[in-house]
Amino acid sequence: TSCSSVPPGYGGVVIKKFGSEKGVQKVALGVGTYWLGPNKSMQQYPTHQVNYSFTKDKGEGTAANEEFTFQTNEGMECSTDLGIAMHYEFTLIPQMYQKYLKGEDEIRGTVVRNSIRNYLNKVAGGMPVESVYGRGKSTLIDSVQLLVKKELDGTGIIIEKIYLIGSIRIPESVKQSLDSKVKATQDAQKIENDVRATKAKAEQAIAKAEGDAKA
Repeated sequence: TSCSSVPPGYGGVVIKKFGSEKGVQKVALGVGTYWLGPNKSMQQYPTHQVNYSFTKDKGEGTAANEEFTFQTNEGMECSTDLGIAMHYEFTLIPQMYQKYLKGEDEIRGTVVRNSIRNYLNKVAGGMPVESVYGRGKSTLIDSVQLLVKKELDGTGIIIEKIYLIGSIRIPESVKQSLDSKVKATQDAQKIENDVRATKAKAEQAIAKAEGDAKA
């Protein structure tokens, strides 16, 4: 009961509870079994890629609603589900634990989540809802990923990818309005194409008639 094992793909940090060297030990522990005794405890973190989904669906992630909500520059409230791929830098695990004093789930659920939510609001706050819902959504997520990576750089938390799960949710009335606008644009484009086709056919018929007359 006083031993603890670090499996492949993980790194451990030992916390000494009392004595002259009490506190977080400076060197991370790799794969192996270690004697801790009653004076020490260990926290483990994955050094391999771990994927996690923050979603509205209580069947994924935790039993809570973990969707992200944010506002566009018009103050329009939107929500979305996001996935992350991440791991922890082995050599920085002791430093990371000393800074946050949290386990893997807590770091992901507070430190990482709060950073994503913060930058999601900042970036989306400068974008119109039409862009967020349409072509600009990939720019939104890419920008958030870049900023989160930059903020967490050097902490031991490595964000490999932040990605959109499904679509961004907006109020139904706004969605219907944007869908109608897109349809109107498509209809106008179709009419314009039909006019061009009709004009081309007419010009072709005229050219043929002139050719026949000359012949």
